[in-house]
Amino acid sequence: MGRPGTWTKRGRQAVLLAMLVGAVYLALPGPARADFDYDSYAPDTIAGVLKRNTDVLKEALADSRHLAIDTALSKVRLLVEYNGKRRHIAADAAALIDAVGRALPAIPDGYLALFRQEIAVQADGEPYWLPVQAQLVPYIDTELHRGDPVYLYAVFIGVNGQRPVFLVNEFDKARVD
Repeated sequence: MGRPGTWTKRGRQAVLLAMLVGAVYLALPGPARADFDYDSYAPDTIAGVLKRNTDVLKEALADSRHLAIDTALSKVRLLVEYNGKRRHIAADAAALIDAVGRALPAIPDGYLALFRQEIAVQADGEPYWLPVQAQLVPYIDTELHRGDPVYLYAVFIGVNGQRPVFLVNEFDKARVD
């Protein structure tokens, strides 16, 4: 037991864990939360997210053998162009999702398992494959067409090698005037 007014190591760890659990809960939609909060996703770009996280991601971006987890789980709304392609999740994205699940045990059971497919998009002039929740796939297939602008509501979880991974939790076909 520490002196009155001081933090013990265990106390600091408990507070940090509680803060992390709260941040994870607020970042997760779907089964973890009943209502999807579109307003909690800040407008951003993939390039913007990566630029702000350069220090944390430096090693992973430089060397394909490294991965980096963004424990902030940044919630972003990305305007992208849908390329009309879908595939089973690639090994590098699956490995990062698995690592996030091991590193952040506060993530609800089953949430990360929802990401079994990826969609191809164009953003910032670059092609990307982004994992999407399984329940979105039928709606993407019927509502989106190649070349459509679309808002993706995603959580940035980090990079594996030189690949950034954003988990897509929702989408909204962009209305471009």
